[in-house]
Amino acid sequence: MFNCFSCELSTATTDVLKQELESCQQLDELEPENKWTLLTIILLMRALEPVRYEQDAMHCIQKLIKVDPCRTNYYEDQRSRFIIENVIKTTANQQNQELNLSNKSLTILYHTQHMAFCTHIDLSHNKLTTTKGCDYMRCVKTLNLEGNQIQSLDGLQHLELLEDLSLKDNNIKMLDVLKPLKNCKSLKLLDMTGNSWCDLETFCKNFLSHCKVRTECFVAGKNTGH
Repeated sequence: MFNCFSCELSTATTDVLKQELESCQQLDELEPENKWTLLTIILLMRALEPVRYEQDAMHCIQKLIKVDPCRTNYYEDQRSRFIIENVIKTTANQQNQELNLSNKSLTILYHTQHMAFCTHIDLSHNKLTTTKGCDYMRCVKTLNLEGNQIQSLDGLQHLELLEDLSLKDNNIKMLDVLKPLKNCKSLKLLDMTGNSWCDLETFCKNFLSHCKVRTECFVAGKNTGH
């Protein structure tokens, strides 16, 4: 299987790493709260067979968060990186322009350069606070960011082909956050349901008159039908 995130290992190297993994797993049984052992186990699993060991690696990360809570954000970001790498790896040979990364508790986006040719990307129901990195998604037409914790739309101003954007149920409170969307000239539908805002209607008329904006209260824009 194609892997763009690690080097191909020789048989001899693989055997050595497997032995190291077994030794670390035995040590973990003796010292279950040793974070260095857990980190080493994760790295060995990633080097050997990241997809095969995905659930085991995620379990180790959860243990790390309990053992070393001060670095929770770091561990969660690394968890996000591993998940994204595995999804990209398993879909690399598919002739599919859709990418589904929903419901994976992602806290940050990695490797978005590998999403450059996707036209439909689902990032809904994660823990994202920013769209940083989305500027690589130059071919995306439909982008679902529903159910995150978005506070910044930095990067979306570069998505010239974006037509359908869902920001439903996020943490958007300031209208300035939406300003990057002024450059999305192809945008036809923006879903803002479930956000806190002030005078969104005026903002839409001034800056997003080229698209339909859906909220709980109104639909503003060039198309005002249901």
